[in-house]
Amino acid sequence: MPYSFAAVDESGQTGLEVERGSTRSFAVTIVLTNAPQTIRDNVESLRRDLKLRDGIEFKFRGPPYSTRLAFLASAVTWPLVARTLYIDKQLLPVDLYRLKSWEFYGYFMADLLEHLPVGELGNTTMALDEFGPPKLTLRAIRGYLRQSGLDQLIKRIAFKQSCDDDMIQVADMFGGAIYRWLTDGDETYYRLIQSKTLVWAYHPPKAYTPT
Repeated sequence: MPYSFAAVDESGQTGLEVERGSTRSFAVTIVLTNAPQTIRDNVESLRRDLKLRDGIEFKFRGPPYSTRLAFLASAVTWPLVARTLYIDKQLLPVDLYRLKSWEFYGYFMADLLEHLPVGELGNTTMALDEFGPPKLTLRAIRGYLRQSGLDQLIKRIAFKQSCDDDMIQVADMFGGAIYRWLTDGDETYYRLIQSKTLVWAYHPPKAYTPT
């Protein structure tokens, strides 16, 4: 049965000037569920258990080690799965260097969705952490989804501020744990959620066609 709801967050930077400080890699993580409200309730309950103020944002970068561990140890019991596409920028075709940041994001968002097991998408509503100019980013995503034939599987795409959406915070925490493992080899956090995840490495297609 398809998942009715998805939340998406990215790790690393879209910039390709690694020698000037851009990250050497980039990743997109999607968290899929049929019970978004249950997960939001669980996140709020976890805040109370950790004695955090109401509405405080969970982010992988920033909170204490103990908070990350507590969040992920709890989240692995929730009704969700996580899927990640990891991109080593050294492998990118030259054509991708011409993309604007929001086009780059949209291209790899669609590429991740192409990797999902058959049947995981269908009439799915997607919430994305705000990225770049919203209208241009949405146009890029929709364009790449049409190219791949996946646009009919997505009911709606909406941009949200992560501070106001607990589902995006879950995607941030899962994505951060996976990215830490892939970039630093640190499995401390990833081991907690491994049973809920699938991870793919990007491999350039034989031919790249811009939208």
